[in-house]
Amino acid sequence: MSDGQTILLEISLVGGVGLLLTIAGILIRIFEKKKSRKCSASVVGHVIDYKYNGNGGVFPVVSYEVDGNTYTVIRRFRGIITKTKITSTQFHQDSGAYVNRNDYLVVPMSAITNFRKMAEELWPIGSEMVVYYNSDSPKCAYAEKLPSAMSLVSIMFIGMGIFTILLSFFVAFLITL
Repeated sequence: MSDGQTILLEISLVGGVGLLLTIAGILIRIFEKKKSRKCSASVVGHVIDYKYNGNGGVFPVVSYEVDGNTYTVIRRFRGIITKTKITSTQFHQDSGAYVNRNDYLVVPMSAITNFRKMAEELWPIGSEMVVYYNSDSPKCAYAEKLPSAMSLVSIMFIGMGIFTILLSFFVAFLITL
């Protein structure tokens, strides 16, 4: 196999994977934007519970009613920022979580962290939260805020796709040396 054929094969395979990743990221973004655009109706819901993901994430579960039917939605954030600080005077952490202006949940952590207490401080059970839903399909909803920025998933797909495409051209350049 000649160098030209090797380069073409490498760019086709590696660059092709990068192109597929980039296209997948763009399609995810289009789907997300279309979904959030359809959620134009709103109703006031109430926090009924909390969901924990085990990585410092705590999310309020919001119940809302549309046309006599009750639905639930989990409040999602753009991301989670955990700050761990363990000292002899700060071994236990049960307060201080907040949502910053960029819609990231910031959670201070220590050796022992009481996520339930933090959640109860931020969103007491029964507290009100606006829910934006799709009037054609009320189970499709967002609590408190419609997503305005690209999700981490779409950013990762697009970023890795572009990186892989650039990598394929870099490797092709190295082959020619």
